[in-house]
Amino acid sequence: MIVRTIFMIAFVGLVGAMVAPAPSASAKGKWGKKLKQAGYVGDIEGTREILKKIVDAGDVDGASDILEAMAFMSVEDLLDDILRAFDSFGVEPLAPIFDEYVSKKRDKDPIGCSCIFRFAAKFTDEASEKWLLSGMESTNAITIRNVLEASIERKSKNAIPKLIGQLETLNPKKYKLIRFEIEDTLYALTEMEFDVVEDWKNWWEVNGSHFDPKSVGADDKEKATGVRKRKRSKDSPEFFGVEILSSNIMFVIDTSGSMQLWDPATGESGGSADWQKRQRIQRVKNQLIRAISELKRSSKFNIVGFSNRVLEFQKKGIVPAATGPKKKALKWVSSLQANGATHTDDAMKTAFKDKKIDTIMLLSDGAPTRQGGNSDQIIAQILRDVKKWNKIRKVKIYTFGFEGPGRFPPNSRQQGQPAANPAFSDFLKKLSSENGGTHTSID
Repeated sequence: MIVRTIFMIAFVGLVGAMVAPAPSASAKGKWGKKLKQAGYVGDIEGTREILKKIVDAGDVDGASDILEAMAFMSVEDLLDDILRAFDSFGVEPLAPIFDEYVSKKRDKDPIGCSCIFRFAAKFTDEASEKWLLSGMESTNAITIRNVLEASIERKSKNAIPKLIGQLETLNPKKYKLIRFEIEDTLYALTEMEFDVVEDWKNWWEVNGSHFDPKSVGADDKEKATGVRKRKRSKDSPEFFGVEILSSNIMFVIDTSGSMQLWDPATGESGGSADWQKRQRIQRVKNQLIRAISELKRSSKFNIVGFSNRVLEFQKKGIVPAATGPKKKALKWVSSLQANGATHTDDAMKTAFKDKKIDTIMLLSDGAPTRQGGNSDQIIAQILRDVKKWNKIRKVKIYTFGFEGPGRFPPNSRQQGQPAANPAFSDFLKKLSSENGGTHTSID
């Protein structure tokens, strides 16, 4: 029993070491070292108790300690506690701390800054508005997504000219995704769409003095989630017809046994001499090879293949889309085989481990399964987990599904058509809609 206890202590320490470096003895502030140590060993309740003590003490400087220790915390579990701590101090006392933090850390610490933006979302004062306007100068996807969401919640008028200025400044090729998300936010705030920055500037010059975002139906679901028609860029890579806007992307690909099935082309009633070209695993490999080949050198990517086990192209996380990694990736994709069950839950956990990704493209052809498990329960758990993991990170999830019954290959021992699962399609649609992406059904 003693040996087992020692092993568990060593294992917890190893996991902590993979998440963040050990807390420094020189941690600043009265509470900083305690918060870092509790976070380092994964003591959520202990961290929660320290946050409560900061609130009870009314120590506004503790807000600085909270921000500095956030890299060690499980923020997705503690977000409500962090926001309660901020709320106990109020906007004015926090203003000098948050002003400085956002201006210095908006690119370096998107999680900490995003907690500030979540706090600011419910206010309308000038002090908290300053944090949002400063955050809009970031080029980090997590920072931008949280600051834009907060601006929509506040229906911020000052955000409009600031965002128009960012459109004018940001390089269209390097910051394509950020520019699209800024345009989505401008649409949510104004119900206006312009393809050229000069048109935005002219519109604001004429209307800015009397325009009020509160008069716009920005609470409409379609607008608030940034879903609007946009022109496709000619030089963008795509995956099953969906434009890849992200430059930090994770492909999560189902390689379970059912991916051996093939689907007749539209209009075909039965057999096909070219069934191998219509086999799901082969179609996915072809699409993935094409997408990776077309990624720009400025992009970073990784691939997760999953059945009843999870395979990672690169265990250390996303890699640059340079010639060398691309060649290795294409070889890795070509070697994928379809067999096993569908452990979608494990695949999503693996994808979310990489803190640098801002987009996931999940492709599957069946409901999540696990030996002795219930698919509906697994689906519900995945949705709950992703909702928690994505509270602050705001990773966009695009889903792709082979939703027809499919056909077994001619050389298979099994013949006929498997039964389709309607809950599977609903799962993919809900996962994408709840996480800022879209769903694509593959014929």
